[in-house]
Amino acid sequence: MCATGVLLAVVTDGGSSTIQRDRAVTNRYLAARRVFATHLERSQTERDSAVRAYVAGIASSCAGALRGAPPIMGKPGTVREGNTVALAPRALLFLDAAVGVKQRMQLVETAAISEFTREVRGLRWSDSVLTKLVHAFVDVEDGRLEQEAPKLCRDARAWAGSDYKILAAHTSRTAEGFGGAREVLMHALADGGCNGPYPGRAVLHVLERAASRGERRTAEELSHSEARTTRENAELIDNAIAQIERLLGTGQGSVRGSA
Repeated sequence: MCATGVLLAVVTDGGSSTIQRDRAVTNRYLAARRVFATHLERSQTERDSAVRAYVAGIASSCAGALRGAPPIMGKPGTVREGNTVALAPRALLFLDAAVGVKQRMQLVETAAISEFTREVRGLRWSDSVLTKLVHAFVDVEDGRLEQEAPKLCRDARAWAGSDYKILAAHTSRTAEGFGGAREVLMHALADGGCNGPYPGRAVLHVLERAASRGERRTAEELSHSEARTTRENAELIDNAIAQIERLLGTGQGSVRGSA
């Protein structure tokens, strides 16, 4: 949800010429986002194929690698050491598997992401908070392209080879830089009076507050489109992780909730 408040007041108090400039910039953002959303809708079959290929690669490389993994005690996906509760090694591996699945999906989207960020990075609004927010979102989108796929099979075999005592130190660190960019974005959203688990749609909601009626309608349509894509992708990722769990020999549903 996004609150109405400071951002809208700043934009609307800037004078008619400022409002017109800001709306022109908003239109450019919405046009770039529409092109991106259209690509996502049309490339769902390609993402499905990319994920199937990723799962097939795991099947051919390390099926059954974790068949002897110890059961997770307590809350699924966590382990307690003294007063500290952390993700269990198996949950870390499947967190990395989720990153791997998403990375394969993003390969399909590389050109569209690059085009979107190139179009948007130079946009400037009269309100520095809004400009900072949009640029933080662009950094996150760019960061998606820089993520490396975790070497799940290598790490799973290494963990099993240590009698499930040692998990490779670099496991689950593939998204650290990406996480930093996302943290900056979430702070920028908070500064703009907006929060939520879906930053792209949150940015659209922020833009709606200072947009014309036509722009608000476009932003709402884009938000609905991206919500559909998010649901489809979430289902695709869940199904892939369930398959990977079965392939590696840990059973279905053991750590998916934590991944």
